[in-house]
Amino acid sequence: METKKRVVFVSVPMKGRTDALIEKAIQIAKVQYLHIKNISADDVEFIDGYHGVYQRLDAEDRKFVDKLKHTALFYLGHAIELMSGADEIIFSHGWKYARGCRIERQIAIEYGIPMIEISKEISECIFKELKDENKKMVKELKEKEGLSIKEIAERTKISEKTITKWFEEFME
Repeated sequence: METKKRVVFVSVPMKGRTDALIEKAIQIAKVQYLHIKNISADDVEFIDGYHGVYQRLDAEDRKFVDKLKHTALFYLGHAIELMSGADEIIFSHGWKYARGCRIERQIAIEYGIPMIEISKEISECIFKELKDENKKMVKELKEKEGLSIKEIAERTKISEKTITKWFEEFME
């Protein structure tokens, strides 16, 4: 008999962040959640406003949304819809400084949804591990597949500037 997966909403600050930074914050939150709960990724379905709303909009829809008077409110509203299906919510480091995350937290409190906050120290540790993994992946794409920096950036969503910096480090 298959057990029901736990649904966990990941709340991350997004305003002023690049897609790559948002992705990293979400990835760090997921890794920390699995570590804290000592469970496998197979036991959890992670949901978030970035993948659940923003990434699902096509270019035309994004143009429409970007013209709204309160664009952030549009995304927050859809994120709250996703929260309604969550068993738990994990708040990424920095949530206290993000209006949307604070609102999501207040909703979780009001509706009794269990919450976990990610600590800065653990986030930094996991971020370093992810960065090291990304560096290794980028190096392999260059050496084994012969991709250009631009091609690697497109495939990995890591900026060309960052990849160039890493290649300079590899040469040292």
